Amino acid sequence: MSSVIAMLKRRVAARYCAATKPFPAVRYANRLIRTATGRFDAVEIHGVRQFPDATDPTLTCEADDDNPSFFSVYLHCVDGGVMCCADLSTHQRALRYARAVSRRYGWPAYDYIPTQARPNQKRHPDGGKATSR
Repeated sequence: MSSVIAMLKRRVAARYCAATKPFPAVRYANRLIRTATGRFDAVEIHGVRQFPDATDPTLTCEADDDNPSFFSVYLHCVDGGVMCCADLSTHQRALRYARAVSRRYGWPAYDYIPTQARPNQKRHPDGGKATSR
């Protein structure tokens, strides 16, 4: 009986650990960085939009921070350019992932997604601020 209880405790602990660790995909970023730590110097978050291309049957992606379909986290190369290390469904998950990588390596994390206006702070077409009255 005690072995069954111990096994259940281990399972609960493993589930808790898996739920609280940042992301399994962090391992992928770590593998990219581990081989050449000096190659990267920052982490970036960009929105990405998918659209069908008439010449190519697969979907094509392009950076679109204003109206994204999903969010990508990039490692910024020292020499210029970026390397994608994760595609995530929400901005919150991308931000959490980028912060985990940036904390681990001491790099800054840049979020290029514009902040959304709150519903009571939306602006009128003429540029004035809307009121809730």
